[in-house]
Amino acid sequence: MLTRLPNRIKNYGISPESPSAELLTLGRIYSEIGAYASSASDRKNLAFAGACDHRLHNVVVELTRRGVISSIEDLHEIPADGCGKENFAEMSIDTLYTLYRQWPLRHQARLEEGREHLTYYYEGRIVSELNSRKASTKAEQLKIDYCSFAYQAELENLSSIISKPIVVNRNKLEPDCRREHSPAELTALIRLYSDYRDVTEREILVEYVDYALDIIDSTDDKASVLALAAELVELARRKIVVVPQRVTDFLADAIEDTAIPDVRKVMPMLTLELITGDRTLSRKAQRIINRCYKACQEKPSVDEIYTAIVCCEYVSRFSARKMVAVLNDFIKNKLTETLSLTTTQISRLLEAASELAPYAKTSEAAKTALLNILAERSKQQDLEARAYCELYEA
Repeated sequence: MLTRLPNRIKNYGISPESPSAELLTLGRIYSEIGAYASSASDRKNLAFAGACDHRLHNVVVELTRRGVISSIEDLHEIPADGCGKENFAEMSIDTLYTLYRQWPLRHQARLEEGREHLTYYYEGRIVSELNSRKASTKAEQLKIDYCSFAYQAELENLSSIISKPIVVNRNKLEPDCRREHSPAELTALIRLYSDYRDVTEREILVEYVDYALDIIDSTDDKASVLALAAELVELARRKIVVVPQRVTDFLADAIEDTAIPDVRKVMPMLTLELITGDRTLSRKAQRIINRCYKACQEKPSVDEIYTAIVCCEYVSRFSARKMVAVLNDFIKNKLTETLSLTTTQISRLLEAASELAPYAKTSEAAKTALLNILAERSKQQDLEARAYCELYEA
């Protein structure tokens, strides 16, 4: 927790000659940081909060005397204009400062839309841009300071709420808002960070979920985003992050779409049943799973093998020994034509092998070969492969 301010703020002279614009920002710094410090019970933080409160009082008295504000509440009035997602690089320090201060409006909009609103990743991008700038005036430097201190306080508060440190390590697959992500990439990235270890990973997860929601909202191809939608609904079911109800509705509609192969509907069906309690969904899924299991005795697809193994509890007479043989033979045959396997398919084969491992011996050579393919693709900047490599190394 911040308990010490830079000398330029601590020793700032509050006098009739001090510019009003600087005093307004200074007052906001003392108010934000002092309020957060006062939430702690130790002597050091309480002393710091008291010092901030004293300086804040002096600022308010001076600004009130000038008629700039009528009360301390005026310091926190939120500017309502320009709440969009502009190009930060083209914005001035003053505009970025105003944009940062509008975070309550953005969070309220997210809440009303049904998105996770307890997040500051957008504000983090503003602060990152501000910290890359060189202030030309004292007023600009104070505005950069305010945003940096306020953002740090929010991260510390978020850390306290979710009982996770702000950062465990800095080796993260950071989102790039300029990149167009595929549904497969986002599915892998969301899986990677769904069991986040720190606040930073949670913020990354929320941003990737936002990208996923945008893709689902903008596509007419339900099949291409079905697995991604199921992943989001599972996040909401597990109360990891908030996801709009419309994604669950989308999943229910997609399950009824006859143009989508049944094998791709199994996981969405089972996920949806956990939410709705509709037992007919698992009965439908069970019939599909058993058909997949029978298909594995002939010439199965990756999806059929994956579904039969991962959902083996729904198979009437499942044999782990038989499925290990099917899986090992399938991987062995496919290793000679690796370009025919997508990164998603490789990850599914590895997940299937992991499911079987406690019950029957799978081919270590086959698993190693698949992992090596993922590693090679990861080196070639395949983002989906990078995510799965990180996931399997965790």
